[in-house]
Amino acid sequence: IDTIGSALDSLRRYGIPIPTDPAAEIWSTLLRQAHLDPIQAYTIAASHDASSVCVLASEHTLSRSLDSVSEADALRMGPIYLRLLFRLHIGRNQALGRVIKTPPKEHLPSKTCSISAQRFVMSAWSLTVASVMSGARVHNTSAIELREAFGPLMQKNTCELCKDNAPARISEMIRAWLAIRRTI
Repeated sequence: IDTIGSALDSLRRYGIPIPTDPAAEIWSTLLRQAHLDPIQAYTIAASHDASSVCVLASEHTLSRSLDSVSEADALRMGPIYLRLLFRLHIGRNQALGRVIKTPPKEHLPSKTCSISAQRFVMSAWSLTVASVMSGARVHNTSAIELREAFGPLMQKNTCELCKDNAPARISEMIRAWLAIRRTI
């Protein structure tokens, strides 16, 4: 990745036009390596104002925390691309919170499921939301991680309505999360 960055800097220094198409060999090589150091790959693309490459590289940055962006990286990518990167990460954190906060639907009390039992489910749901949202990589939470976090909530519940409502809510939640944009 550093070699690609140096090559691009040399092209600019000698007045050789830098290709803008992400399919160009230099950009496709960078993007193939982006998973190794996504912040560096994004920084290189941003420093050369290669917006389409930045879009493709930005998804890889979700595997890293924003505190891994050094001051030098921030200066090199510039304020526009830095803001876009922060908006992507922070926006995904906020979106996840909106998506997972709504618990399964309540139902009328029955012989097998009282209001207090449903409140217990709601409380457990809230604790799971807090646990997921306190994770280190909230913005990169996978559908599998969501299913693993929320799925066990209903294992001890004997109410058939609760058992039907919870998986439906978890599936709805995962569909909504997967629809959230993953690039700048």
